[in-house]
This record gives sequence, C-alpha cells and structure tokens, in this order.
Amino acid sequence: MHEVPLKRPLRVAIACPGVGLAQRGFERMFQDLFNLVEPDFDVTLFKGGGPVRERERVLTFLPRNGRFLRALPVHALFGRSPIHAECLTFAVSLASQLRSNQFDVVHTI
Repeated sequence: MHEVPLKRPLRVAIACPGVGLAQRGFERMFQDLFNLVEPDFDVTLFKGGGPVRERERVLTFLPRNGRFLRALPVHALFGRSPIHAECLTFAVSLASQLRSNQFDVVHTI
C-alpha cells in the first residue's frame, strides 16, 4: 500500500469554554487531549481562560458564572439557562477563529 504524503500538516482545533476556568471532567479531558496530540499535530486549543501559551487562545465570551450574566441575565428572556448564553457566545467567538484559520478537524464539547 502506498501512502500519499500530506502537502501540509493536519490542522486541528480543540475548543472548550471551561478550560482555564474550571477543572471538571470535560475541561480536564480537553486539556489532556491537547497535551497528548500537541507534539504530533498542528493543534490549537481554544479555551475560556487561563494563561495564553503557544498554540492556546483565550476567546472572548460570556461565562455562565460571570459578572455580566449575573447582573443582566439575558438568557432568561429566551427561557434559557446561563450555560446556553455561554455556549452561544463561545461559539460565535470560535466561528470567527475557525473561518480565518482553515482547520481540517474541529473537536469541541
């Protein structure tokens, strides 16, 4: 079997709004996955907080436990919970990054 080499390395985006803000199951799994594949792939971690390191980006969004949503619960206008506002605003912020960086694989919660 003859393998055709890729013209460029596979570009991977890993995204989870809780990474850098909490250390629960999904957050730990996404951070561990990033740490595992980072040496072998062109991977970028999109996260909700913490320090910015090489190949890691902190996105601007409304965290579910943040001051803004506590002071102005806009999610309640639509009968939704704070996590819905968090996911929607994280997705909007992530969409602009994905559009401009041409990733081959996007892994998100």
